[in-house]
Amino acid sequence: MLNKSQVEEIDIEFEKLVFLCNAEEGNLGLFELLQEMGYYSYLTITQKHEFTSEVLSILVNDGLLNIERFERYDDEKCIEIISNEKLEDTLKNPQSWLPSTTNVLIIVLTKEGNKYLDKNYNSYKERIHNRLFGEANFGITRIKE
Repeated sequence: MLNKSQVEEIDIEFEKLVFLCNAEEGNLGLFELLQEMGYYSYLTITQKHEFTSEVLSILVNDGLLNIERFERYDDEKCIEIISNEKLEDTLKNPQSWLPSTTNVLIIVLTKEGNKYLDKNYNSYKERIHNRLFGEANFGITRIKE
């Protein structure tokens, strides 16, 4: 469990935007979000999983992204959108977090998520670029721009 000082060091709004950018650019599974949390080297893998699950729950419950199941990572047709009722069990299932070429869970930006990203992205633009692409590449713009 994250202690109070660890939570205070993490900007949840910023992490929400990082996850939404990850959804916008496309990802190969939930494991990529755990890799994003590698930025916080002081967190244990359990804490990274807990925090990632918490942020995903917020984003899904707020309608900003969907977690969609695909038979294969390169399929275009989703076979299931994980409902709010299944979300907790899905995030607690270790299989959901493994890299795989079959039965893949991918985060997908919703229309509301895209609007949210449009509205809030510029406030964090440089920090997001530094985090996702490294400091040398902070001039890269969003895919959509």
